[in-house]
Amino acid sequence: MPSFIMSLSASLLFALKIALATLLAWPLLTWLGVEQPVWAVVTIAAVSDPKLTATADLVRDRVSNTLIGCVVALLTVWTVGAHLGSLAAALAVSVVLARTIDHYPGSWRLTPITVAILLGSGIGLPASAALNLAGLRAAEIIVGSLLALGLAWAFSWRPHRRWRNWRLARQG
Repeated sequence: MPSFIMSLSASLLFALKIALATLLAWPLLTWLGVEQPVWAVVTIAAVSDPKLTATADLVRDRVSNTLIGCVVALLTVWTVGAHLGSLAAALAVSVVLARTIDHYPGSWRLTPITVAILLGSGIGLPASAALNLAGLRAAEIIVGSLLALGLAWAFSWRPHRRWRNWRLARQG
């Protein structure tokens, strides 16, 4: 029973961390002018982990993949515009780029996913609107990543760990 309670406690704290990050990200980005900051929330869920080091690794991978995907998508929109052909070409370029960089993060698939999100959202829009939308989506992803990392760090300082360690030391 104690292991079940410990597991439940850890799960509840993890769920609280994701909920708090969402409650911070949505109003902040809405205040900054993002109408529906869904990608910040998606990112919070994607990069959060009960362990701080795992969250840090996921955030590093998410941000690096996002930045490379942003560069590919923005250069594509800027040079040829956002349409189905440019989306297909940019996806191909992003896959080749992500797969050929030495020591590239294992989550390389996020690079073409980022291209699809950013460039796909702009299909049918004028280039300036597509660039603006791509920038907003990238900002959402970065804000979500940083909030998840910040809360992972804050939650790693939980005082109840000292109590649990003290209790276990007395039992052992």
